[in-house]
Amino acid sequence: MIPVGNQEIVIETGRYAKQADGSVTVQLGETIVLVAAVAASKAKPGQEFFPLTVDYREKAAAAGKFPGGYFKREGRPTEKEILTSRLTDRPIRPLFPKGWFNEVQVQSVLLSADGQNDPDILSILGASAALSVSDIPWEGPLGAVRVGRVAGEFVVNPTHAQQAESDLDLIYVGNKTDVVMYEGSANEISEEDFIAALKFAQEACQPQIAAQEDLVRRAGKSKRQITVNVVPDAILAEAKALAGERIIPALLTTQKLAREAAVNAVFADVGEKLKAKFSDQVNEFVLKDAQYYIQKETVRGLILDSGKRLDGRSFDQVRPIHGDVGILPRAHGSSMFARGETQTVCLATLGTSDDIQEFDSYTGGETKKQFILHYNFPNFSVGETGRISGPGRREIGHGALAERSVLPVIPLQEYPYALRVTSEIMESNGSTSMASVCGASLALMDAGVPLKRPVAGISVGICTEYGKDHQISRYKLLTDIIGWEDAFCDMDCKIAGTSNGITGFQLDLKLRGLPLPIMTEAIEAARTARLHILDEMAKVLPEPRSDISKYAPRITVLRVNPEKIGLLIGPGGKNIKRIVDESGCEINIEDDGTVKVFSLTPEGMEIARREIESISAEIEVGKTYKGRVVTLKEFGVFVEVFPGQDGLVHVSELSSRRVNRPEDVVKMGDEVWVKCIGVDEKGRVKLSRKAAMEERGEAVAAQAETAGAPAPEREERPERTERTERSDRPERADRDRDRDRGRGDREPRGGDRERSERPERSDRDRDSRGDRDRDREPRDSRGERSDRDREPRASDRDRDRSDRPARTDRDRDRDSRSSDRDRDRSDRPERSDRDRDTRDTRDTRDLRDARDSRGDRDRDRDSRGDRDRDSREGDRDRSEREPRAGDRERSERSDRDSRDSRDSRGDRDREPREGDRERGERPERSERPDRDRGGRGERSSRGDRGADRGERGERGGERRDRRPTFDDVGDGLEVGKLYRSKVVSIKDFGAFVEFLPGREGLVHVSELANFRVKQVEDIVQVGDEITVKLLGVDDKGRVRLSRRAAIEDRERAEGGDRPASDDDSGDEGERREKRDDRFED
Repeated sequence: MIPVGNQEIVIETGRYAKQADGSVTVQLGETIVLVAAVAASKAKPGQEFFPLTVDYREKAAAAGKFPGGYFKREGRPTEKEILTSRLTDRPIRPLFPKGWFNEVQVQSVLLSADGQNDPDILSILGASAALSVSDIPWEGPLGAVRVGRVAGEFVVNPTHAQQAESDLDLIYVGNKTDVVMYEGSANEISEEDFIAALKFAQEACQPQIAAQEDLVRRAGKSKRQITVNVVPDAILAEAKALAGERIIPALLTTQKLAREAAVNAVFADVGEKLKAKFSDQVNEFVLKDAQYYIQKETVRGLILDSGKRLDGRSFDQVRPIHGDVGILPRAHGSSMFARGETQTVCLATLGTSDDIQEFDSYTGGETKKQFILHYNFPNFSVGETGRISGPGRREIGHGALAERSVLPVIPLQEYPYALRVTSEIMESNGSTSMASVCGASLALMDAGVPLKRPVAGISVGICTEYGKDHQISRYKLLTDIIGWEDAFCDMDCKIAGTSNGITGFQLDLKLRGLPLPIMTEAIEAARTARLHILDEMAKVLPEPRSDISKYAPRITVLRVNPEKIGLLIGPGGKNIKRIVDESGCEINIEDDGTVKVFSLTPEGMEIARREIESISAEIEVGKTYKGRVVTLKEFGVFVEVFPGQDGLVHVSELSSRRVNRPEDVVKMGDEVWVKCIGVDEKGRVKLSRKAAMEERGEAVAAQAETAGAPAPEREERPERTERTERSDRPERADRDRDRDRGRGDREPRGGDRERSERPERSDRDRDSRGDRDRDREPRDSRGERSDRDREPRASDRDRDRSDRPARTDRDRDRDSRSSDRDRDRSDRPERSDRDRDTRDTRDTRDLRDARDSRGDRDRDRDSRGDRDRDSREGDRDRSEREPRAGDRERSERSDRDSRDSRDSRGDRDREPREGDRERGERPERSERPDRDRGGRGERSSRGDRGADRGERGERGGERRDRRPTFDDVGDGLEVGKLYRSKVVSIKDFGAFVEFLPGREGLVHVSELANFRVKQVEDIVQVGDEITVKLLGVDDKGRVRLSRRAAIEDRERAEGGDRPASDDDSGDEGERREKRDDRFED
């Protein structure tokens, strides 16, 4: 067991995979990796290179999961598996014998994943241990650690939680004395801190190396004898002599393709002469191997002995740099970056949050990437032909290095876009991955991405010579290596960063190891070259563009109250779909209230922003708003400021002059400016048109003249004189006005909406108000309104119920006149064309009125409640319910006369009525007249018209009394009975519900709610439990049910002495919609 911080690493062998040449399990925490190594007994015929294969695979079962996707089996390796395979391959490859071409396979399998400890380090350590205990020739062992820095302190093998807080992610592999491989990323860490991290990691590797040596002594196998493939000394010496001095000028050719052609010409001649001299001993392998050894020896001699590089540069010189941006018209951002004969074209694309890449992560850590960099290396970039396929391991590895190098400078926490950069390699002659880093920075800045600082990368190589003590005796560092220097020298050290520090790094060695002092020199050489490249990049584009491309999606980030997310979405997504359709935007809503709006046009963005803000905004005291008049009352008007949010403009706040009637100043649907002057403790909003006009500097006096002018029809009425005669009683008038308003400091007389004795409103009044309230009150995802939204409308409902026993006759008289005026204006358009829902409700009322005239057809719908009951009385009763204007005026004069007589009686006349109320003597629902249609059956003192209406109410009651009682239709079913049922199927025409075990019935779409239903899914979903009423069973046994009738029965019960059933409170459909504010009671 190897101590690592607060945990221990356990390496075990001999239990699993015993037929492999070497196998171990490595455990850290509850993460376990099995690694097995096998080598072929002999090389394949004609093998010309060392065939090492390293494969790492993760099993979903290791994390207790099923594989995602349609096929529940692991398939192609993921990007994480490929990167871990490369991570395991690179440090072990240079430690195999040179010239040994037997195939070797090292396979790592994740057996257990605890979600906290990353298995990639365990795979490297396991490969070292498996090769060490096997008989495969290999110069190990190695130690492997991950180093993070949390709060300024280095941490060995940090967990995923610690990595999230770390500014360094260093994967380090070393032997007893030297560094062998490293890679990772950092948040602009300084070179000094980076070198300190390398030293810390080197020390952390030593316990692992010691443990493996002990394991080999106890369970290791003896190494097998091998035969290496080398060119015979005689042939190699002859090849060198034939090439002679011709090879040097060929190698020193400046251009890559010309150099290759010159060298190939030399060795073509050498090959012909070797074949002629040695005949059968010379084959393709011998020729290629001889050419490689001669080239390598000559290149290293030029560097170490002559101080020359192949392209003529000095050792610390960077090749000429060229760059350009905005080279592609439709790309959101584009760039070309060239360093010598290495060239890349990068394209940056801005996307929405839906474009973020998501992936499974069995081992823990991140599961999505907001920034992606893809690297593509086509054959033409090196002037060759070959197999064309998807990205290979090399391309995935180079793209990952460039991605993690650029990632630290992108402010992803504040930047709402998903970002993708593709690096298309146009030419390759050394370090295309670092060219991709430079090109990606330029492309992102061209796209308007606000990078903290540009990032540049460079590759540094080394050419070494070993002494007799097997230590490096001399070396030369090579800045900005080309392809042949990478191939014939010993190191490729890539380091990327900004002017402030390092962001990405990767080291590949062909040596057994490199001392840290030499590595320190290489890091400093990379820093100098990086700063030079950054200066050259600044000449192309010094900073990110201030605006994004016109082809990129525009984005606005809004914040809404999380409690209003449901209101913004609307029932069934109605509101958000409407906004998307009108604006053409893509809208993403987060659970925390963050709303991201993506649009390709500024106009669409403005539409979406305005709609979202109007739904989510709150009315603030002291601010001025433009609203729409949605309700007219004698005491003032209600103005909708935001969808679902309105307030009262009292008649005294309509103008600076005296206003007799609100309709003299504003009409239904008018848009007016109002100022919020207060919000009471119940959330009811008080608005003022007068204050808004004064604030806006409008001519209040000029507008008020119109408001003060009496309407022509009122000149014939004695009401103005009557009010003048009563002007000596201001206290009584104020008290009455406050009571009517329901918004003064005093509570409304007669109790609040909690009083259960109040009679129900007439159907038309409920329909009209229900339609208006449905337009004004969008619901959230649960179909419920907040208390703040509910209170004002609850008080509005109380004010509208003019026949409440607690109200005086004078109050009822005033409400009747208001109802008459409202009826006269019923043909006015109440809302603008923008409010499509309002048009739907108005169409519903028109259709309902049309049905009233169709007699027998409507009698079949008696169960639909009080709305349609008067339709059975025919055209004669309709003409009585729709009196002419002259009749209405005569009735109003009669009403005023009776009001004078009531006023003289005072409190003496009111007390009996209150007593009656206490004794529960109130009209039955079946006998209540329809107030909105002019019925005042109980007010016989108001004239002949009232008497007629009373008689009509009695006739209606008699007719209703003649309805059939509940009948037993067989099978225990009773017409009119309520059943608790479950929705089992949804069709276009309605919903089928199971109301008894094995018994289903149809709730037609017209019977789902007391308003027009467009889609059944807007009201109920499959599986919802709802209460329905049995309407009947036809001759074929088909059952007709009604949810609407059940709701109306409950409403009648709520209006009486008994409360509604507790079962009904759980109706999912009602909770989802609740479009009628009567449901709140």
